[in-house]
Amino acid sequence: MIKSTVSMKNAVALFFVMLLLTLALATPSSAASYNYQFLDDNENYSAHASSFIVGDAIFNGGSTVTITLEDATILGDLLVWDGSSFVAADRAVDGDGNVQFTFDIANLDNLEIQLYVNAGPHSGFMTLFIEWL
Repeated sequence: MIKSTVSMKNAVALFFVMLLLTLALATPSSAASYNYQFLDDNENYSAHASSFIVGDAIFNGGSTVTITLEDATILGDLLVWDGSSFVAADRAVDGDGNVQFTFDIANLDNLEIQLYVNAGPHSGFMTLFIEWL
């Protein structure tokens, strides 16, 4: 009976270790390793907005950048602050249904943007900042 109890305790412990390991491997990392992220309108990290980032920003020459965000069906126009007004970024949809925005940047300071989000009754422009990492 004692041997059976010890064996059962080991089996239960092993089960929980395997369960935790499975959950750890199945859960995606909350912090992506891209070269930019989104900040909310108070310039605090926005995990929700950053979850739409598909890959690194691509710097085309010295002053133009392209970012790719997931799900073109809910993301509309992107307006970028140029120092005096908001300017519309070029918008294209790739074969995977992601939206690519290309726009000019003057420097790598946090960049204020307005991103249109189609979210039913809550649709509208969302103020964000791009933080270059």
